[in-house]
Amino acid sequence: MKLKTVDEIFNEQMQRLADEGRRKYMLSLRYVYNTLIAFNKHLDIYFSEIDITFLRRYETWLRKRGVAENTIGIYFRSLRAVYNIAIEQNAVPIQKI
Repeated sequence: MKLKTVDEIFNEQMQRLADEGRRKYMLSLRYVYNTLIAFNKHLDIYFSEIDITFLRRYETWLRKRGVAENTIGIYFRSLRAVYNIAIEQNAVPIQKI
């Protein structure tokens, strides 16, 4: 397993979508990516560092900036989709419960 940062996974996916001509989907990921960078200052972190506290702070940060409820939902679904891709690539550790 080669762990990848959130930044690496997002950029790989945005590049893949651009290469496939899926510009609108790529742009929607770019919006999420940009808000995450504005919120956290960088994405040189691993998905294991994105916990419930991080997500709640991110949601509060988005709300304080006037981001609409539906848009927040889209951002979170996009983040989850990128996380699922990272899992498929074995780029994140799977926690056993």
